[in-house]
Amino acid sequence: MITPPENDQPTPSAPADDAAPLEADPSPAGSAPDAEDPAADPVPVPEGTVLLVRRERAPTLGFWVVLAMMVAAGIGVIAAVVTDTLFVSGILRFAATSAVFIGLPLAAIAAVADSVRHRRRERRR
Repeated sequence: MITPPENDQPTPSAPADDAAPLEADPSPAGSAPDAEDPAADPVPVPEGTVLLVRRERAPTLGFWVVLAMMVAAGIGVIAAVVTDTLFVSGILRFAATSAVFIGLPLAAIAAVADSVRHRRRERRR
């Protein structure tokens, strides 16, 4: 049986052996860090880090391409059902053929429309 501790105070845990103690900043509060000392940089910036921000809620080009291909594949499945194709391989062939011959041209139209829309938008710099 486990008995609760006598007092309700939590027991402090010992610091880990590999944890380094916190040290106070040796430089005065008003002095600026030395430009030559890279260790004095207050905010280290990792190299190669990129932060991308979407400024509008419009769907991306990839969304439109995938949507065009899925709509075309759905049209192919409907065409397969209408023509009484009962085998899975026939239905997949209809779907893939319509995705290529209908979906790719729709995706190309979406890409052109997206590029025209981005060219007409004002530059923000």
